[in-house]
Amino acid sequence: MIAGPCRPEEAKAILAGALTDKTGGAGADLDELTADAVCMAVRDQGGAIVGAYVLHAEGGTLWIRAAAGRAPVDLCQVMFGAIAHQGRAFDCIGFQTRRAGLVKKAAALGYAVTGHKDGFTVMRKWL
Repeated sequence: MIAGPCRPEEAKAILAGALTDKTGGAGADLDELTADAVCMAVRDQGGAIVGAYVLHAEGGTLWIRAAAGRAPVDLCQVMFGAIAHQGRAFDCIGFQTRRAGLVKKAAALGYAVTGHKDGFTVMRKWL
């Protein structure tokens, strides 16, 4: 798996299916999510996009605005690894989620819960 820049339309195609009530993204505006952000795609060995994420810098924090995908490997590890590499110039990486399973996976990768906001758990990893 290789992560690299992609066009916003490519990221939106992957993210659209993941923005549901369960993830807290139902009704999210994909144009707003990708505005002033960097869109990244995770590609398999054949070059097909299997995941995408959107990054936005805010001060010393690199925020993950959205991420989604489906692959035969754990995309959390792939994406979090790529984001940690991309964010090494920042103080920390942050994101928010409603998914308890993602909180558990992120904690195992060094992220800590730093708060709760509007039903979301906010997590950060200091670099």
